[in-house]
Amino acid sequence: MAPLQRFDDRYWIDHQIDRLMSFGHAVTVVLGGESAEEILIKSESLIRAELVFDTNGVNTSLYTNIQAGVFAVENFACTLPIDVPCPDRIIWDRLRHHYVKLGNNSPVEWVQSYSIVSGHAIPTHPSLVTFKGIHSIRNGMFSETGPMTLVQSSFPILNPLQDAPSFYDEMSGKGLTQA
Repeated sequence: MAPLQRFDDRYWIDHQIDRLMSFGHAVTVVLGGESAEEILIKSESLIRAELVFDTNGVNTSLYTNIQAGVFAVENFACTLPIDVPCPDRIIWDRLRHHYVKLGNNSPVEWVQSYSIVSGHAIPTHPSLVTFKGIHSIRNGMFSETGPMTLVQSSFPILNPLQDAPSFYDEMSGKGLTQA
């Protein structure tokens, strides 16, 4: 879903920011590409978030957004692309718990969440960049090929329909309108 697409009479980006903040998260938004200025003008919730600009212009991507965003965080960061509906709090709590269990001395730099679909592990979001991962990304250990150059850990979302029902309600199209 695009940042300025309407969802329940609000912009999608505002819905995402407000939902994350309702869980107690400090939100950092990375803006880049052609729509950045329009988003700055139209978003009502962006003022409450930390703002980072991805200066890669037409070459802006999820990976360049992450590279830009890690300069605004210190300990760890979760990543959620704008087009992915924000999952329920239980998913975030489990992801953070997985990170805490790894501990600060772990070599893990990236925690990739995944769902089981038809017996296959499918990478999904959110993902988590650890303290060590933040420093590795800042030092150029990350590229368009993804976090495979980073030491990874996997985080299973075992039953997303049970764990995050509103996530799937939102995916059903309820309340969607074009901007």
